[in-house]
Amino acid sequence: GFAGRWPSIALRIVKCESVRSLGNVDYQHRNSEGDVLFRSSERRSMGSALRGETPLGGLVDACLLVGPPALYLLVFLTPSEARLALTLSHTAPSYYALYTSHFVHFTAAHLVANVVGYLIATTVGYLLARTAGARGRYRVALFVIVTVLPTVLSALNLVIPRSSVGYGASGVVMGAVGLVPVFVFVYLDHLPRVGGSVENAPILLFCGFA
Repeated sequence: GFAGRWPSIALRIVKCESVRSLGNVDYQHRNSEGDVLFRSSERRSMGSALRGETPLGGLVDACLLVGPPALYLLVFLTPSEARLALTLSHTAPSYYALYTSHFVHFTAAHLVANVVGYLIATTVGYLLARTAGARGRYRVALFVIVTVLPTVLSALNLVIPRSSVGYGASGVVMGAVGLVPVFVFVYLDHLPRVGGSVENAPILLFCGFA
């Protein structure tokens, strides 16, 4: 009878799989033969997303979020002659200055503006990416902005000859700001009953620059 079969039925329901989607955690309850018996879901909150990090991932994220501002401050504390040597001369540019010039600031106001702007933009973008389950994509994008974008911007500045020097992290800050609308879209794209296509997200990068 049913009472005799109940232990075997109970033993067949042995598997509960957790399938993490972007924005939700879906649980698939399966029997021993792999058939899905029923599904349940749990909305991922900001807090739960932030708690789910690995030590290595957290270290990399911390380096990208606070590393550049810390370097801006350290360079600012060096003598002005040393900072001037790191700037990009448009008439006689050096290869290393294509990158190092973006760490140089000569006034406290310029430094504070770039540090605060970078921290706000990266914090907002990072929280959106973490909550949407796209931390890896944000990490790669921010890494490219910090390591590749400065040299590209410097090379573009050399296209127009002029007797001046270039310096400051404004280009990097604008790149970080440009990521915010992209990951706002990514976050909204994976909310329940909010549609959209991630294919259109790169368009928002230029909106952020604008």
